[in-house]
Amino acid sequence: MNKRFKSKKDKLFYIITISVNLFLLLVFGIILGLTRKLSSFVILIFVFIFVNYILLSSLFGYVEIKKDVLFIKYGLILRKTIPLENIKKVELKNKYYSDSFLSLKNSIEHIDITYNTYDKTCVSVVQNSILLEELNKIILKNDNKK
Repeated sequence: MNKRFKSKKDKLFYIITISVNLFLLLVFGIILGLTRKLSSFVILIFVFIFVNYILLSSLFGYVEIKKDVLFIKYGLILRKTIPLENIKKVELKNKYYSDSFLSLKNSIEHIDITYNTYDKTCVSVVQNSILLEELNKIILKNDNKK
């Protein structure tokens, strides 16, 4: 029953990534031009790498429905496993922001997943409608078991 869904990236995601990188390069150029110190260059390189890690790590995210869990990979390191029986509600939303801190949201259109009592996460996948349909089937099946 393993079904994997790739993360979705809007044009806005790429515009933000490119804009942030250009801004950082501009700031780095100004700071390096004013200070001309190797230590400031090293610090700026680490900042540049860190910011790009955060921005680009979401390119490696995906959502996978396994036998009894929903597995969400948010980037290169962060992962979340949600037992399917704990999922309470799923809904398709169109917002620029996410209601949860930890989300795989690179697109305006995303699915809000509510699980346990108050926990929530967001995912944006290429096939949002298919994922929404699969999760609704799981919720319906879990409701029928109770």
